[in-house]
Amino acid sequence: MTAYVKFAYLDPSRDGKGAPSPIEVAESVVKTCDNTTFMERTIRVDHVGEKRSAETDPKRSIFVGSLDFAAKDEDLRVFFESLLTTERGPVEEDKTWVTQVRIIRDANTQLGKGFGYVEFLVRSFPSY
Repeated sequence: MTAYVKFAYLDPSRDGKGAPSPIEVAESVVKTCDNTTFMERTIRVDHVGEKRSAETDPKRSIFVGSLDFAAKDEDLRVFFESLLTTERGPVEEDKTWVTQVRIIRDANTQLGKGFGYVEFLVRSFPSY
C-alpha cells in the first residue's frame, strides 16, 4: 500500500510560535518513521522526488531477480533477514541486517515486475 502525506505550512506570523517549516517536519518524519515496524509490516518513508544517494551506498545493495509477480517487500525482507541472522547472528538493538527493500511494481496493476533491490546494514555480505 502506498500513502501520501501532504504537510500544510502553518504561517508563524499567525500564531506567534515560530512553527517549523514543512521541510523540517518532513525530515523529522523520515528520520523517526523510516524502517519502523507497524502491525508486523515495515514502514518505508521517502520524500517525493528526493534522491537518497547521499544516504544510500550502492555497495550495500543487491539486485534480486526472478521474483514471483505477487511477491511482497516484507517477504523479501524476512527472507534475507533470516539468512543473515542465521549466518552472522542478531545485530544490535533497534537495527536489522536489511535496511531497505523495494520490489519494482507496475504502476497500473501494482503487481511486481519480477525484480527488486535489497539494501543491507553493512557493505560486505555473503554471495547467495
